[in-house]
Amino acid sequence: QAYVSYSNIAALTHLAAKPGWEITSTLDDIKIWTHEEGDVLSFKVEMQVKIPSHLAFSLLTCEVLLAVNEDEKIYYITSPPMTGHKPRDFVILVSQRQPCK
Repeated sequence: QAYVSYSNIAALTHLAAKPGWEITSTLDDIKIWTHEEGDVLSFKVEMQVKIPSHLAFSLLTCEVLLAVNEDEKIYYITSPPMTGHKPRDFVILVSQRQPCK
């Protein structure tokens, strides 16, 4: 599990460092970027909250598909359809591990 966790963090760090991220939304200090590469759409969300991360993630409206371990969970999220588009769904890995010193 430790190897999978570190591997996931390394892959996400590599993805976040790729060029070509486009900001698609900014609302009340929440920023959303998208990155398309081939048939893969990735997104990242940035926001600052003044509460612990475990509490912030517990407030999200999504379904837990799998609790990988205590700090990492796989979620299924659906978004409502936008005008002229179909609804979208996402499967995401959320890591709540504390950063290494």
